[in-house]
Amino acid sequence: MRIAVFAVVAIAIAGAAIAQETQTPATPPLRITWDARPDAQDFARNYPQDALNQQMSGAALLCCTVNEARGLDCTVPVEYPEGQGFGAATLVLASKFTMSADSYAVVRDTQEGRFRTTIRWMMPDETPEAVAVGFEAFRERARNVCPVPPAAPAPATN
Repeated sequence: MRIAVFAVVAIAIAGAAIAQETQTPATPPLRITWDARPDAQDFARNYPQDALNQQMSGAALLCCTVNEARGLDCTVPVEYPEGQGFGAATLVLASKFTMSADSYAVVRDTQEGRFRTTIRWMMPDETPEAVAVGFEAFRERARNVCPVPPAAPAPATN
């Protein structure tokens, strides 16, 4: 049961993070929708075993390109804590995302098919506030990694 709880939290965070990090400061966030995405069981099966044994939360930054099949081709340039397996586990989950046709069109047109997002892996007993302190160094290291092109302004309507 414990694994299912943090997996659901991680899925909610994944969806919000993708919408959040695809924005540029001057544009509203893109609302990405998915035809397929990992579920709680995927998160539970892929939680890094050593981190699970240590009751450790973590995160990984995904730098992605959306391919023609609307799947994600990603790299993980930054993970926290380093060497605990969160990067590899996040790449496994990334392969389970399929973007909706509408979102694919928007991302291809406005961001050249690229976006970035952070997937957080949280243990159920940890509050986001407690984890935030540890993630500060991660956020700083990830700040300028894999920037996405600025979104094109919306066309003027008459």
